Amino acid sequence: MLDLQLRYSRVEFCFRLSCHLTALFALTLSDLVSVILALFGIGSS
Repeated sequence: MLDLQLRYSRVEFCFRLSCHLTALFALTLSDLVSVILALFGIGSS
């Protein structure tokens, strides 16, 4: 049987990392975090 190991290239790894970091940064700057925390606070009480 053929055994393959797929690896990400460095360019693809850096691109994916930068996309995820950009999304995380945008999420922290938006008001969505406070809305989610408020919903969890209402749901837990």
